[in-house]
Amino acid sequence: KNIKKSNIASLVAEIKNIDKTKIPIYLQEWWFQTVCPALKEDIKIPPHFKNDQNSKLLGFHNSTLWIGSKGAFTPVHQDTVFTNIWTVLIRGKKEWLLFDKNAVLKKDKKGNRDYDEFLANPNNHIYKCYLEPGDVLYVPYKWWHRAQTLENAISLNTFYITDEIVRRYIADVMSIPMAISLNKELLQKHDPMRYNICMNRINILSELL
Repeated sequence: KNIKKSNIASLVAEIKNIDKTKIPIYLQEWWFQTVCPALKEDIKIPPHFKNDQNSKLLGFHNSTLWIGSKGAFTPVHQDTVFTNIWTVLIRGKKEWLLFDKNAVLKKDKKGNRDYDEFLANPNNHIYKCYLEPGDVLYVPYKWWHRAQTLENAISLNTFYITDEIVRRYIADVMSIPMAISLNKELLQKHDPMRYNICMNRINILSELL
C-alpha cells in the first residue's frame, strides 16, 4: 500500500518492538520514489547493472524497498513480469532459495500447488545463500525463488532489463493493466486484496512514468 513519510517511523518502531507471538510484519515492494524521492540520491547502481534498459525506457531505475521483521518471507514463486532482479541487503540477514527456471511446481491430490514436493524434489536444484549487509544477489528472469528474513531486515530490489528480455518485459508491463481490467469483477470477487495491490502498483507506475 502507499506509505506516507510519517508512517515509516511507526513501522520501524513496530518492527523493533514486535511480540514474538505476532505474525511478522513485511512492507513489500515499496516504490519509495513517489513518497521519498530524496532516497534515490542514496542509491548507487553497481557497474554490472549500468546497462539497464529499464532506465532508458522509463527514465528511472525500477527499485523497491522491502522492510520486514524476523520471520517475514515471500513464498516460492516466479515473478509475474519478465525481468531479472538484483537485490542488496542494507540491514539484517536474509535466507534466499533459488531454483532454475526449468524447475517444475506440481499439484497435490487436491489440485493445490505442492510446495513440499517442490522443495524436496532433487531435480529442482536448490541453491541456498545467506545475505548480510552489503551483499548483492542476482536473480535471473523466471527463476523460482523464496526469501525469508532471519533478522529484522531492509533490502533494495531493482529490476534489471537486458537486451535479451526487453521486448518480453515491455509486453508484460503493457498487458497487465489490460488483463486486470478485463478480469476486474472476477478478481474483486475472489481475491479483492490482490486486486487492490495490482491496482495500486499500476497507479504508482503511472505516476512514476
